[in-house]
Amino acid sequence: MWDDRKGARVKNRCDELQKLENQMGRAITGDFRTTNLGVVMAESELRPAENVLNNKSRRHVLRLLSLPKGNQAKSLPGGNTPMGQRMVNFSQYSGWMEEIYLPEDGPTELEASVTIADVEWAEQEARRADGQPGLTLWMAGSRDENGGTGYAVVWRKRRKWAGRKVHMGYYREAYNAECAAIVRALAVAVGQAKRNNFGRVRIFTNAQAAITRLTNDEPGPGQTHAIQARQAIEILRKQEPAVEIEILFCPAHKGIPGNEVADEWAKLAASEPDDHDVEWLTFADATRATQRATSLAHLRRSDGKEVAGSTVMVRAQEPEQRLRAPEEGET
Repeated sequence: MWDDRKGARVKNRCDELQKLENQMGRAITGDFRTTNLGVVMAESELRPAENVLNNKSRRHVLRLLSLPKGNQAKSLPGGNTPMGQRMVNFSQYSGWMEEIYLPEDGPTELEASVTIADVEWAEQEARRADGQPGLTLWMAGSRDENGGTGYAVVWRKRRKWAGRKVHMGYYREAYNAECAAIVRALAVAVGQAKRNNFGRVRIFTNAQAAITRLTNDEPGPGQTHAIQARQAIEILRKQEPAVEIEILFCPAHKGIPGNEVADEWAKLAASEPDDHDVEWLTFADATRATQRATSLAHLRRSDGKEVAGSTVMVRAQEPEQRLRAPEEGET
């Protein structure tokens, strides 16, 4: 199996393939030998040999990961062998797994107002949000070029910005971070509602896909966050029954203060996990909020058979340490 180590034998094999591709590119384009190879590859629509080999290896690893449970080949990626570790590098597999919940009562609605409006109206609404009563939260998720992911939730505290920055590990998608950020924003509202009655909680995000995903808790990517959002809203309504909860789209890169601060902090959480005040997502953080009886109940099919409800398994990337998270409302 090809790997990207810099050993002489492996590198020479890649170079041999690249020389063949160079000849193919010149044959296709009719260019001279002195023509820049980057131009030749682009004009002939060929990909570098190293990228082709890496992609083939990645597809092989993903096929192994998609095998049914019980198949021994499924355990190869990430195993305690040199090959298993190299497979992790090929697939960018973080060790994080999300399995499906099968609620006995079926999907449930999100008890919050969701607004995804056109850019002009959304920008105007976001700009005047800080001057309105209630609690206004801004959030963003980010993934850097090295595969690090993180999110941030910010709010105004007098004339300063307060918030949370969370590093989620490596090789997760920005989509996961954005879904997790909305859930964390709801958790912040729950924590602050213990001391104050806001009457209105507004959460602004530029992630339309994350907003749409949280409107239903049907099986699929992001279901964990959709369930956590419903649990947080349920707790918040118990503390303040008449509270209005709104999740709104906010266009990015429009100079809106809350959105800009959240975006900056999210990038910091993704790329500099050891920086001051950046929290690490741990196994307990990711699973604590998903323990509910309906998710663990048996789903009764129409033919009378029962399927056990599955669980969510999350493994945080090393290191396992986590900075102490301050209580909600602390600076």
